[in-house]
Amino acid sequence: MKKTLLVTLEYPPFHGGIANYLFNLVKNWPTDQFAVVCSPQLGSFDFDSVQAYQVNRYPLILNYPLVWPKWIWSYGYLKRLIQKEKYEHLVISHILPLGTIGLMLKRRLNLPYTVICHGTDILTASHSARKKRLMQKIFQSASNIVANSEFTAGLIKNLGDFKSKISIITPATDFLDKATEADSASVINRYKLENKKILLTVGRLIKRKNQTAVIKAMATLNKRWPDLVYLIVGKGPYQKNLEELAQRLKVKSNVILVGAVAGRDLPDYLMAADIFINVEQADSLEVPGFGLVFLEANALGKPVIGSRVGGITEAIVEGQTGLLIDPNQQSELEKAISSLLEDKQLAHRLGEQGQQRVVNDFGWLSRSDRLKKIIS
Repeated sequence: MKKTLLVTLEYPPFHGGIANYLFNLVKNWPTDQFAVVCSPQLGSFDFDSVQAYQVNRYPLILNYPLVWPKWIWSYGYLKRLIQKEKYEHLVISHILPLGTIGLMLKRRLNLPYTVICHGTDILTASHSARKKRLMQKIFQSASNIVANSEFTAGLIKNLGDFKSKISIITPATDFLDKATEADSASVINRYKLENKKILLTVGRLIKRKNQTAVIKAMATLNKRWPDLVYLIVGKGPYQKNLEELAQRLKVKSNVILVGAVAGRDLPDYLMAADIFINVEQADSLEVPGFGLVFLEANALGKPVIGSRVGGITEAIVEGQTGLLIDPNQQSELEKAISSLLEDKQLAHRLGEQGQQRVVNDFGWLSRSDRLKKIIS
């Protein structure tokens, strides 16, 4: 493969779907043929020291009031690094602002580049006429465009005739390997959940993630299933709102806000759950590009409930690996949860079929190889 440099704002130990996606795409590449440039994070030294490839930490976005554009120093740093190490191809995650650097380096050094797009990055920038024109220029000069879903690819196609450049590489999961190691007992004992039915959501505590809808459903469902518990994994500014809602609806004892969980511990929570549920909404600026966490739950044999929003409809095969609902229809949500609690065979079948789909179609190695071929 060509000697390649990946540049991204999100990379482990940063927690998030994009960071996980990028890490797994490149972790099997020849270590002498690529390197990463990413922003410093808490725990970066420990993470970087155990990687077989070079990880360069640089503050790609500077939040100094007198510096604009905030990425300008990154251009000089990357230009020097590329010339010194003789990189032959640049892979950029997030079209803006880093795609602008790729465009400049292409013009200055004639360096080919690939852009990886995730959905929200396209949607957000499309609301600005200036940024929309800039994205079009970046796509026009790119050698390749990688989208994480059909949904994201559709957003790109709306910007111009880029179809011939687009490749779709959906996320995959390594949670199949972790299924045998998952220890649900640790979660059940910690929160005293023995003999409870457990709903689980994993995600940031923000309004769009819509954990409020599940809490509202609990007020109805607990009348029929008093042993039903809702675990919410994640942190964010909406925590107080969720706590107050649970208190007001008198389901506080059945709603547990766990807080942030380390990635290595997430399989334990998924294994403990009876149903994984994430019914986030879309807004004008943010929309889920795919929905990797549904595959992670399926990998551990769990049935899932998601919303008909963005790329989630590609992560879940409705009626086969999980159920899809309108996130704005409370009755649909309650009906979906009830159907899986009532019909254990249905819940088992969806989880089993979801796990088999992950086995057949969602391994990381094939996706890593595909990206390598694209840029070669």
